[in-house]
Formats: sequence, C-alpha cells, structure tokens
Amino acid sequence: MLTVMSGSMNSNIDAVFSNFELYRDGLKYISFCADDKYCEDFDKTGHIDLHVRRAIELGVPIIEAYKMATINAASYYRLDHLIGSVTPGKLADLLILGNLEDARYVLFDCYILFIPTNALSDQKSSSATAR
Repeated sequence: MLTVMSGSMNSNIDAVFSNFELYRDGLKYISFCADDKYCEDFDKTGHIDLHVRRAIELGVPIIEAYKMATINAASYYRLDHLIGSVTPGKLADLLILGNLEDARYVLFDCYILFIPTNALSDQKSSSATAR
C-alpha cells in the first residue's frame, strides 16, 4: 500500500501524483494518510478532503480519489467487512457534497437516526389501515 499524506509540516501528494500515469494501474493500492496534522489546520485546509481535492486536481479520476479515501485503506487493513463503503451492516460517515470534484461538504454536524427496515413497512401498513 502506498500511503499519500499531507500533514501540517509536509506533503507528498504533488510528488506522488505529478506523474499520475506511473500509478494508473495500481490505484487500488493507494490510500490517504490521516496523521501529522495540527488541529488548527483542519479548519483552514481540511483533512482527507484536502487529499481528495488535490488528487483530483492532479488528474486522478474522481471515483478513484474517493476510493483512496475510503475502501482502499479499509481493504488494506482488513477492515472492509466493517467500514469503507456504504453497505448494509457497515459503519459509515456520510457527507453531503455540493459536487464531487470540489469535495467540500454542504451539511455538517447533522444526525441521521437508524431506522429499522421493518419500521418503514409497519408505517406503510399503518397508514393504509388508517385510510
């Protein structure tokens, strides 16, 4: 696994993706690193979202950049049965984005409650009965 990082003191994003063609066939073996960042820099530059934006700017296909931020790392650390994708039974943080290229969220600090599948079918049958 090639780990690409951009911390508060240094970054290797440009060095890795400046010759993107070298890595085109190995994109599933690249992930983004989430360490070496001062808390006060999160607001200014972002975190993994910065990695995604910069990779896209340097020519990485959009979907591949998002995979580097999600499923690639989860697969490498053998956690993909728990995290890394929006799949039933897995844990996931979701972001609402204005557009994929920009990788900037439009909703923050909102809560979505878990709704059991049978609750939706119970609600439909209750409303049908009430008519």
